[in-house]
Amino acid sequence: MASVAPASTELRFHKESGQVHAITTDGTPEIPHVVPNHQNHAALAEGGANTNAAAQVLNVFQPKTSMNSQSPGGAQPERSQPGITKLPPAAENPYVLPESPERIAKIPEFPPGADISNAQRKAAGIYIPAPLPDQRAVNTQLPLPNTQHDELTENPTTTIEPSQDDDSVLVVVPTHYVFIFANPKSGNQQGDPLVKLNIQHYRLRDRPHVQVQIYNFLSDKERSAGLKYLRLLLRKPWDIKQVHVWSAGGDGTLMGVVEGMISTGIDVNDDRIFFSVVPFGTGNDLSQVLGWGRFVSGKDVAGHHLDGLNSMVVDRLEGHPARLDVWEVHIDTYEEGWIREAGKDKKHSNLKRKMSNYASIGIQGRVGAGFEENRRGSRVLNAMEYTRQSLDMLVHGVTRVNRSIKSIVVEDENGHTEEFPLNKRKEMRVRKAPVELVIQNIPGMWGRQVDLWGTAKMSPTILRKESGPTDLKGWTPNTANDGKLEIFGISSLKSYLAKQLPWGRHSLQRVGQFPTGTSIHFKQGEHIHAMVDGEFYEITSPKSMSFRRVMQIRLVGPQLDQKESRLVRDEVEKRAELPGPTGEGERPGVDFEVVPPEEAARPGDLDG
Repeated sequence: MASVAPASTELRFHKESGQVHAITTDGTPEIPHVVPNHQNHAALAEGGANTNAAAQVLNVFQPKTSMNSQSPGGAQPERSQPGITKLPPAAENPYVLPESPERIAKIPEFPPGADISNAQRKAAGIYIPAPLPDQRAVNTQLPLPNTQHDELTENPTTTIEPSQDDDSVLVVVPTHYVFIFANPKSGNQQGDPLVKLNIQHYRLRDRPHVQVQIYNFLSDKERSAGLKYLRLLLRKPWDIKQVHVWSAGGDGTLMGVVEGMISTGIDVNDDRIFFSVVPFGTGNDLSQVLGWGRFVSGKDVAGHHLDGLNSMVVDRLEGHPARLDVWEVHIDTYEEGWIREAGKDKKHSNLKRKMSNYASIGIQGRVGAGFEENRRGSRVLNAMEYTRQSLDMLVHGVTRVNRSIKSIVVEDENGHTEEFPLNKRKEMRVRKAPVELVIQNIPGMWGRQVDLWGTAKMSPTILRKESGPTDLKGWTPNTANDGKLEIFGISSLKSYLAKQLPWGRHSLQRVGQFPTGTSIHFKQGEHIHAMVDGEFYEITSPKSMSFRRVMQIRLVGPQLDQKESRLVRDEVEKRAELPGPTGEGERPGVDFEVVPPEEAARPGDLDG
């Protein structure tokens, strides 16, 4: 590998113009550290072609060699207060030149495209990401900061105070960014005033190291600009400590943001990235289990002088991380089949999308499809419409899932498969097959933080075949970071409605805990409705619906001494490592009680 010497870039502050210019040693303009100019985001992200406009910034530069190493000439920076570095007097300070009217900061930087070794990166004190990893690779040991007793960050402010003369300047460098992708049409449309604010980005006055960026998730132009700027931040050698990415919308918005980041070439497993959600939708299941509540009150969530928005920013910056499995759902159809998303006309022969919450086949998909066709502009009216669609099932009746589902198939990493038939009553221990099949990742559903698997009394699988994922003795507590999906059924429409209430959740039709590589196979020619993370689909002649875990991402929930967060508690208590399905032990009937499944077959019932 050829040796490459670092180039030098001078950042020159002109007192008269109030501008900072970045000039390389050969006299050509160079891209400065941070350019908070929305109009230049796309140009910068594509390589910084518009450098003349980009060179005019005021308050975002720092000398890389002065913060963490000894200053040239032997002078050592003095800590005047936490987060503030006070440089030595001008006579000893290479960054302050008394005889010059300009402030000059030299920043070691490598030429674009240079072949840089790890040793050179380390010596220069810069961060250059490695090639983007295959997003299909699952990091099962995703590292988390040690934040059980502290905030997500220590005091992160990096500032420079060159001197105390008349023309001294104080520079505060953003080290924490918050990207908010708001859906203006979700729920009560609370995201609409947010995207209409007459600002696109701003700094917190009491936390000047934090910069907030706001983008309209439904605008292709704004979303693309935000994602490209995010990519630029993560790829440039800047001292960026954390980047928080929020989805402000419904349950499906977060996965839309993740998909956009991946398609833009961003590594969502970068250890500086933390995700969070703002509950603007109708159900907001993920927000509830994460600890941020079911909704945000008020129409103007930004509040007077942005107080409401700033409060949300601070709460999440001081939160606790928790991991979340992300799954890829692939729905395929037979040759004559098609898939149509509710509320849209276009039909597809197959569908691939990400899932973080849960999926279902049966009642909820059918109710949701009718709901989407009649969605209102108010959360209350939407809830009423959803209830109306649910009650409509009483009139038209329901179909049991074994009419359309043939079997559940598990394929291991070596390509070996195991089939669990589900289409005949003789293959089940219950009198009636389920009317709804739920495939759950997070411990919450139905917009009410309902954890059916965890709250119902423990029961064995409804399948007669007990092996691997259907064997009760191999189950563990359900968490959102264990690489497993809990699959269970709901026995009847009456049970479906009763389970909306706390006293109706004592029993359940558990099928099993299934790993990545699980797929549900259907009989040809059937017609079903399905739901994935709040999006509803009508499917004719489905062939298969497969689930594969593709990654884990880091979320941020509240500290447990501030608010309750199921995901954070599971992380802190390491519930995924506890023995047995309830975490109390592995011996059914000894360590924990086991009851028959809901609608269990009675003695004398005939198979058929």
